[in-house]
Amino acid sequence: MKVCTTRFGEFEIDERDVIHFEDGMPGFRELRDFTIVSRGDGGKGSGKLEFVWLQSLEKPEIAFIIVDSLQVMPDYNPHIDEEDLRALGEYDPDLLAIYSIVVVPEDVTETRVNLRAPVIINVGTRKARQVVTINDEYDVRHMMFKK
Repeated sequence: MKVCTTRFGEFEIDERDVIHFEDGMPGFRELRDFTIVSRGDGGKGSGKLEFVWLQSLEKPEIAFIIVDSLQVMPDYNPHIDEEDLRALGEYDPDLLAIYSIVVVPEDVTETRVNLRAPVIINVGTRKARQVVTINDEYDVRHMMFKK
């Protein structure tokens, strides 16, 4: 399928790369289909954080910077409501990817991630949902860089 975006131009993705948010994203309920766009410059095992984009397939100008939550906090262990997990389809903890939305302000040293409301993706069903963790130890504005 052909994807046209404002940030990355036009490119092809496989239908299996579509991530579906049944209820849309908070604040963007009308947007349900996304894909992950990676620049391939980092990631697990590289020693660098890999920032990727959660790109809307319905609105070319909408994309969120996300990062694997475990790269930010290796002991990250969000407690997720059972109803939210059931909404993602057949549950297998090995098939869940947990991302946090990144906010990059003008002063990049103030970059922060939302660990309180991660984006959970069931890699098997390609269903996703942004959820609020039951445990309240995680911050909505977790600072990425220590000063």
